[in-house]
Amino acid sequence: MHVLITGGAGFIGSNLVEFHLRKNDQVHVVDDLSTGRMENLSAWADNTALRFDQADVLTWGGLEKAAAWADRIYHMAAVVGVFKVLEDPRTIKWRASISDGALMSRRRLALSAVGCLKSQAAPSKISAAIPPPAHLQPTQSELR
Repeated sequence: MHVLITGGAGFIGSNLVEFHLRKNDQVHVVDDLSTGRMENLSAWADNTALRFDQADVLTWGGLEKAAAWADRIYHMAAVVGVFKVLEDPRTIKWRASISDGALMSRRRLALSAVGCLKSQAAPSKISAAIPPPAHLQPTQSELR
């Protein structure tokens, strides 16, 4: 399986990297390292199944190609901290537009702390230990 993880050098993202590499999946991490750390990925530095691009997903030109390559996408890139959002509230809108745009259009988006949408012939199903609140769950039309 091909897996794209935005924000993959963070704590949660790096655990997803480990999980998928142990399953022998191909993993592509995109992280700007603003809060993530390369040390979180150092255990797999020599693993040829891991690809890393240091980039901001808001401006990175390779997002469409990486999303097209992926069978599953974990969108973990996020603004961390209330003060960062207060300094520039537009960051929330910009980051949300990534989910609505390049990634969501591929129907293989795993929303951070919300659930997992898998690419399938049948409509995607949400599989998460903790289901998202009803107002955040995708509609049937979004799953097609």
